[in-house]
Amino acid sequence: MALIQTLCTSSGPGSAELAASWSSAFGIVEAHVWGDTTDYMFENFASQVGAAYPNTLVVELDTMEIRYLAAGGPTLSESAINQILAEEADPCAE
Repeated sequence: MALIQTLCTSSGPGSAELAASWSSAFGIVEAHVWGDTTDYMFENFASQVGAAYPNTLVVELDTMEIRYLAAGGPTLSESAINQILAEEADPCAE
């Protein structure tokens, strides 16, 4: 499972520098923070969650399925993470 937060700016795409500064400013260490450098996430997915940033995604790495996508910080995704962890044991964890 991967916890990812994506960012852009009100005037266009995000950047690696923006992601690094956001991660540092808010002490985000348990999630990947990405700058949406092409506005792909904004254009294709953010409209489903109110078109606001940051967006937080929980991705099940075995299937690459997005299991959670919502506007807001990573702490809001705790219930989705707990649900994945409570499901049948991951075959890769053996």
